[in-house]
Amino acid sequence: MAADLAASGLFDANYYLLNNPDVAEAGADPLAHFCRDGWREDRFPNPYFHPHWYRHTHRLPPDVPPLWHYLSQGEAAGHMPCRYFDPVWYAAVHALPATTSPLADYLARRRGQAVAPIPLFDPRYYCAAHAGQVRPGRDAFLHYLTVGAAQDWRPVPWFDAAAYRRSWMAGATERVPLLHWIAALGGRPWAALADATLLRLDTRHLDAGGDQAARGINPDSQELRRRKNASSNAG
Repeated sequence: MAADLAASGLFDANYYLLNNPDVAEAGADPLAHFCRDGWREDRFPNPYFHPHWYRHTHRLPPDVPPLWHYLSQGEAAGHMPCRYFDPVWYAAVHALPATTSPLADYLARRRGQAVAPIPLFDPRYYCAAHAGQVRPGRDAFLHYLTVGAAQDWRPVPWFDAAAYRRSWMAGATERVPLLHWIAALGGRPWAALADATLLRLDTRHLDAGGDQAARGINPDSQELRRRKNASSNAG
């Protein structure tokens, strides 16, 4: 498994050491540690693969290493490695050959601030809107998750995070408006959209009121209200 993971581009040794200081302090080889113990302890091999989430979402047996499953069959089957990376969409948008791993490609390019893990985040818009705070070479989406979301910065021009938080997130455990909305609409709301312009991240034509393309993904959509009302009635 170690040789395949090393060649896959899915294991980030620097990330692993930075986020697991016990491994660094022990002087252990990061990949060897992950293959022996780390995967069993649900340690992240990179910031976009969440072992515990992947195992439970895709119902893996406890003895199957999640990252190995993703590498050997999960990605080809379209399984998401975490809540905010869609390999099917990413491969289609970037016209990747079948031999190229979408996640590995994204991990290699993410610091260039020109690619996104999902279609509901526009890295160029986000970095331009916060040019003084998002340094060159920083992963724009991770910056949004760790810094921008708490300040209700918009992930795309038409998503009013502050208004969404006020309307929908009272008492919610999820603190990121975009992720809350995605979960509320089933975890992959863009999968049903046929609007190729949206899927290519050209969101300049969308506005808060919504043209025909925007209405299906409006954060204040009737579908979300229907689900919220159904949940309230069930309680």
